[in-house]
Amino acid sequence: MELRAQDKPHPAPVLPPPEWPRIGLSVVLAMLVHALIATALCGDYPLDIDVANLLAGSVHFAPLHHSPHPPGYLVYVLLLRCVTFFLGPTIQAAQVLAIACTVAGAPVLAWFVLRMRPDEPRLALLAPWLWLLAPVALFHSADAQMHGAEATTILLLLIAVLRAAEQPTTLRAVAVGACLALGIALRPSLVVIGGPLVLAVLFRQWRVLLVVALTVLVGTLAWLVPTAWACGGLAPLLDAQRLLTLSFSAASRSIFSSRASADLVRGNMLELAVTLVSLWLPVLAFAALTRPRQPLPQPLARAVLAGSVPAVLFYLALFCDEPGYLAGLLPLTIAWALLGAQPRSKVVLAALVAVALQIGLFCAPDLPGLVPKMPSARYLWRADIKAGVIVDSLHLPPPGTARVLVVSDLQTEVSLRMLTAVRHDVAALMRVPTTKRNDHAWGLATFDDWLPLPGPVLLQTGPAATIHTDREFDVLIVDAQVTPPTRRQIIAQLRCPLPPEVQAAGNLQLPIAVCLPQRQLTVGKHTLDFNPRR
Repeated sequence: MELRAQDKPHPAPVLPPPEWPRIGLSVVLAMLVHALIATALCGDYPLDIDVANLLAGSVHFAPLHHSPHPPGYLVYVLLLRCVTFFLGPTIQAAQVLAIACTVAGAPVLAWFVLRMRPDEPRLALLAPWLWLLAPVALFHSADAQMHGAEATTILLLLIAVLRAAEQPTTLRAVAVGACLALGIALRPSLVVIGGPLVLAVLFRQWRVLLVVALTVLVGTLAWLVPTAWACGGLAPLLDAQRLLTLSFSAASRSIFSSRASADLVRGNMLELAVTLVSLWLPVLAFAALTRPRQPLPQPLARAVLAGSVPAVLFYLALFCDEPGYLAGLLPLTIAWALLGAQPRSKVVLAALVAVALQIGLFCAPDLPGLVPKMPSARYLWRADIKAGVIVDSLHLPPPGTARVLVVSDLQTEVSLRMLTAVRHDVAALMRVPTTKRNDHAWGLATFDDWLPLPGPVLLQTGPAATIHTDREFDVLIVDAQVTPPTRRQIIAQLRCPLPPEVQAAGNLQLPIAVCLPQRQLTVGKHTLDFNPRR
């Protein structure tokens, strides 16, 4: 393949000795600042249900029980299991892994920018700051989700595919396929960004693309086969994935769904818009101040365009549940801004303006009731306060004094699922929305599992069933906000007298041995049996 002059790789950078230490120091300082900010914003509770599910999966991998939810995210669960080996299955373990996966991209980005622009080493000095102070990066390091790992993987994929375009070899094609397979293993939807990116850069290089495809196939099977085995087969896993993504999430939020809620669709589109502003506004300011007059090398320009446009259209059409769904665009936006800068332009001033915009956007007020999730410090603070209020309202016994079962059909499943990740002695029997409009199913969440009633897959209803738990409980707590029909049904089963005013309202905290001596509890049409198995 003959490359045009502007597409040829830059020569290896020749720098004075002090340049390397300066770049290394900049990377280390940016990593420390990011870690300090993210740690300061980390809460005492998981701020998203996916974090609790990932922690449960690190103990008991069961995607059909949403531990974690389908498709299981096996590679990330294994990484989390390595961290929990030292820190235990705690929220702190998830936070440490999220921060580590994000900051890991900083030295890679600095090296990449230096390689592409050896004529302007200041860009490599500034790159880690634009990466690690981006609102999406800070937000998902603090809320302990996997999106920082996605962004770092897209960065690796971008580097691998550009090197394969420079000099197509089998080894470089395997590297591209390995990076794409890793991204898909972390989160299969990453193919929405990574797939078009690879095809656009390696267009018409059929032998290279064939090697990439075979590598991706092998890498995908490496995580899909054990995941399917854990689910009892591929069909149950695919069915559970369909229920979650198409019949539930997309059905309620997609602009093409007849079942979609207007409020959810509007919130989805606003969240997408806010995330795009946080990603693009700082780099657009940087680009304007550095006056890029020469076009980007063609492979890089195609990569940025092909990775960005399909992702935006995809999440606009289906659903964008949180800012991290677009985290993979972070390395593409930074590459577009930095590598297109004019030599000897005011890159330091431009970077200061861009970072100031990033910090301003991250510190901006959130919009509760309008935008579901904003990549902002205010949202993180408010979500942690809300979680604390919900936990405090339950008046839980001190840790270790009793095994607690909380029942609620009004508090969101998110709050109670997160509670079980923090208090391993607490289980939550809660009602969850299903794939049918105005319908709900019950599920029992423990810190290491989420058992559906009647099962075997959450988010679907079924005939009346009895489920036997693998643990006993000492205390039953009925949430004060439980709906009246459920409250009356539970009270009717109690064998201990309650004053009329207690029956009518308030939080109920009851000794199970006295009030439920049969150690069974019926909610709706399902029965939970927590007698010890002999």
